[in-house]
Amino acid sequence: MYKCKYLEIDAFFWDENKNQINIRKHGIDFNDVSEIFNHDILVNLDLRNNFDEERWIGIGWIKVFLGVVVYVERHEEVIRMISARKATKFEVKNMKNTSKTDLNNMKNMKDKDIDTSDIPELDDAFFKNAILKTPGKKPITIRLDTDVLEWFKGQGQGYQSRINQLLRRYMETHQSH
Repeated sequence: MYKCKYLEIDAFFWDENKNQINIRKHGIDFNDVSEIFNHDILVNLDLRNNFDEERWIGIGWIKVFLGVVVYVERHEEVIRMISARKATKFEVKNMKNTSKTDLNNMKNMKDKDIDTSDIPELDDAFFKNAILKTPGKKPITIRLDTDVLEWFKGQGQGYQSRINQLLRRYMETHQSH
């Protein structure tokens, strides 16, 4: 078993028919599953069958629950979702053993026991004025000159993010005019 943190995933994709099946079968939308890769995740190769690809099984946080995901890593920064479900009690217990956070204490803590001396309690004004920030990257297909793509890839891991940063700077520069 491996414990890992994905530092930079640029794209997630899946078969929408499989997503609809997963929603019916497990109640989990693949659109939410990508969040599992924003945190530490325990992973292991999926050796149940001889798939014609290297599949991984991982357990980690999806929203407010522990989930299990089966996925394939495509290239360096692209994940293809295959299936996702809620973790069983056994899996939750074993996952808790990997964290230094006292999850039982967090679960049983009452509001009166929460120390807000360094982080104030959020009030109505916060929720009224807050904006939702999401890392809204969308997978697309783009045609680039071969030499341009090879140059970006040659700069090391994260080349898609660098291309995105350059496009963002260009956009922001031209929006102000």
